Amino acid sequence: MILWCALGFQIPCFIHIQKYVLGRPTFITKSLIFQMLIMPLGCIPQMMLKDISDTDGDRKNGIETISTQIGEERAFDIAIKILLVGYGFAMVVGASSSLWFGKLIAIFGHLVLALAIWNRSQNTDPKNPPATQSFYMFFFKVTSLEYLLIHCYR
Repeated sequence: MILWCALGFQIPCFIHIQKYVLGRPTFITKSLIFQMLIMPLGCIPQMMLKDISDTDGDRKNGIETISTQIGEERAFDIAIKILLVGYGFAMVVGASSSLWFGKLIAIFGHLVLALAIWNRSQNTDPKNPPATQSFYMFFFKVTSLEYLLIHCYR
């Protein structure tokens, strides 16, 4: 899943847009490298968060997941920290954008996403399956916004 997020999805879309939509030659750009690095940082927490709400069922059925091995609280905490590191990385890279409005959108956009994730995580009990499922759905909404922000990098 990580390889798909980093390579399998990003590269073909990038090549298609460069070659067939924009009519440009295809070459590796800073924005493509950024996409290949930032998307797995959202994919890893996704894999961790999706299993937290069903940890009890996984334990009963002998399914090993990160949350069954290290516990719901620890898995949730690690997933949130990975997300926040990813948003911090996105802000740093965004600050190096050659477009001034790209810098503003990248920095403040990712700051808002990071604050939203952090705030929502503080009010989520990892032991409560409905709460973690709700957080997981919120995470997907935030991830969708990432696909918009990623186009501000040059």
